[in-house]
Amino acid sequence: MKKTILLLTVFLLTLIKVANSQIATIQTLDGTYGNMQVNVSLSNFTGANSVGAISMNIGFDTNVVSFVGITPGLIPSGIIANRVGSEILVSYYINPAIAVNGIAFKLNFVYTGGSTNLTFNEGTEIVNALGGVIQTTYYNGAINQPQSDATAIIDNQPGVWDGLNELPITFANFPSTLTNEEVGAINLNISYDAAKLDFIGIDGLSGAVANASSGVIHITWASTTPIDLNQTNLNLQFMYLGGASPINFVGINSIANANGIQIPVSLTNGEITQGASNATVTIGTVVGQAVDTTKVDVTFADFPINQGAITMHIAYDNTSLHFVGTDGLGSSGIDTLNSNANSGIISLAWSNSNGVMISSFKLLFIYIGGSSNLEFTGLNEIANTTGITIPASFIIGAVTQAATALNVSLDNVYLTPGSSTILVPISMTGAVSTLYASTMYINFDNTKLAFLGVENAPSGVVASQDPVTKTIILTWSDPINPLVLVANKFLDLKFGFTGGVNNCSIPVYFTSYNSTASFLLDQSDHIVLANWINGNINLKTLSLKVFLEGLYNGNSTMREALNNFYEPQWGIDVADKIIVELHSASNYADIIYASPPTELSTSGIADVIIPNNFYDSYYITVKHRNSIETTTAEPVSFAECFISYDFSTSASQAFSGNMKDIGDGVFVIYCGDFSSAATQYPEIPVQDGVVDDSDYFYVYYSYDAGDFGYFPQDINGDGNIDFDDIYMIIPNYDLGVCVNLP
Repeated sequence: MKKTILLLTVFLLTLIKVANSQIATIQTLDGTYGNMQVNVSLSNFTGANSVGAISMNIGFDTNVVSFVGITPGLIPSGIIANRVGSEILVSYYINPAIAVNGIAFKLNFVYTGGSTNLTFNEGTEIVNALGGVIQTTYYNGAINQPQSDATAIIDNQPGVWDGLNELPITFANFPSTLTNEEVGAINLNISYDAAKLDFIGIDGLSGAVANASSGVIHITWASTTPIDLNQTNLNLQFMYLGGASPINFVGINSIANANGIQIPVSLTNGEITQGASNATVTIGTVVGQAVDTTKVDVTFADFPINQGAITMHIAYDNTSLHFVGTDGLGSSGIDTLNSNANSGIISLAWSNSNGVMISSFKLLFIYIGGSSNLEFTGLNEIANTTGITIPASFIIGAVTQAATALNVSLDNVYLTPGSSTILVPISMTGAVSTLYASTMYINFDNTKLAFLGVENAPSGVVASQDPVTKTIILTWSDPINPLVLVANKFLDLKFGFTGGVNNCSIPVYFTSYNSTASFLLDQSDHIVLANWINGNINLKTLSLKVFLEGLYNGNSTMREALNNFYEPQWGIDVADKIIVELHSASNYADIIYASPPTELSTSGIADVIIPNNFYDSYYITVKHRNSIETTTAEPVSFAECFISYDFSTSASQAFSGNMKDIGDGVFVIYCGDFSSAATQYPEIPVQDGVVDDSDYFYVYYSYDAGDFGYFPQDINGDGNIDFDDIYMIIPNYDLGVCVNLP
């Protein structure tokens, strides 16, 4: 009897067509300076879908428009709207519900210029008389900058140090006297960096008033006798303090004609750039010293006056160098130069109200190995005794590789996807026969790796780890016998991979520990100079966005597939697991790589670790236990470290457009394929690439047997095999859905 009812239900479902025709739309239009209205329309909210209540959160840019209220339309008086931050909160309730098919209400704004989207944000919903949410398609709107030939352009020019700087604002293409629309009023707001410029005033527009506050210049002008603005010069006047400053139109800027009607104007920002100077601050270039402290000169030249203050930030590679301080201050008359280093950035600060003509000082490093640039970064300023910046050029330097016949290398290795452990060899080449002791300090990214110990090490090696810094400490010594290596390998570092990586490689590098660099010793306990070469654990990450029809829950989310305890099979916020394959672009039949089962989040994201040596273009194929195998429309380049692909934005993202429009702007992978005609219940079903009667009959037999839990025949993932699952198969069966591959 159950089978008869099932087949009858299947037949009836093929006749049912459901259409969601309720639409909410915000109007899109060009801005009108001053007061303007934007329509919000509701279409086809009638009958059972008549409006009983509205809750809308509408986002907008407060720099473009000011919200001033709401005007009822087909929604009568009683509708309420308030602004909170950059959102308008609209609410309305009525009983009985009313039918709405047209302009529901109007948003009232004051437009000041520019463009803004008007968006339905999270929290927006429309409900019927019974309090049920009406499924609605929402279309956002916008207010766009109106087209205008009139322009106001702020100039770009280099700053002139210790002199008056005039920066013109050029006006063009304003209405001429022939139209009787000459300019009658001007209101401008212009920002600048008060640390780089001191605003003096304006020149060129008779009767204009200007004042500055908190880095913003306010300029106003009005006259009963209008002017032709095209023939007027307006100059901003500054004293230049050094550096570069953008000069930007900000806030409300308006130019009106003689009748008070605003003229649309295109506003172009400008800049005062770094002024020319012969003064230089130069970091030297030296060869790293393994035995002694490596000293790098910082020299000053061609400064026009005494320096009164220094602020510098210098970046260096802390895997090659360890910063220990500064020296050579006395020769320049500097009393105390404050210095510290953090995460590879040296910060230097000094001041003296009397002023000094500085010649040079030295940066002190412990050399670890390799080469490192020394680069100025962030804020770098030299000021005079009154605090005014002296323009100067900052020239970078370097510590270069020390020359030696001995190399100590942390090898580059590739992570095997699916593996939880990695061995990183330490290799030695060159004059190894002279080594009788070694101490090595090694750092790594402990948010992605866990140190598990060493393997294949010489007798006498002791490995430990600082519990705070996570620095690995390796010591070995034999005062009688020199080091003997097999195949140039000293030992293997063993790590556990903990995940969370979105780049090509995880560096593993030699470092210093308690101000001591890694070192090697000969039989007389003399340091043996070596090149210390860092390594990487290499990998790539592919980030996919894909939604499965069977688990799709609306609002760009999926349900968690449940087990027989009605708990998430793979944990909270994990929808299910998928397998991702890379196929050859020239011959799809060649599978270049297949991932282990990979978690797919409820938000549709799956991050797949890919071996770093895959750098060509490949088709990406997604396989799931009860969905149609789907591949990308075209091969995707894997030349970069981080690759992303979004299947959900359009059917065209899949080969042959083989995806389903779910109805809310999201495209999903078709559900329903998990069994073949050759599969007899209760054999484990095998996908055949087609949604057909073998799939829904297998569901029926599973339902008839009382199966429940994490089975492929549970299409919607609710832990039950029932009619809901077969109902999801039927529409795809009717469409003849099947695999489409290159």
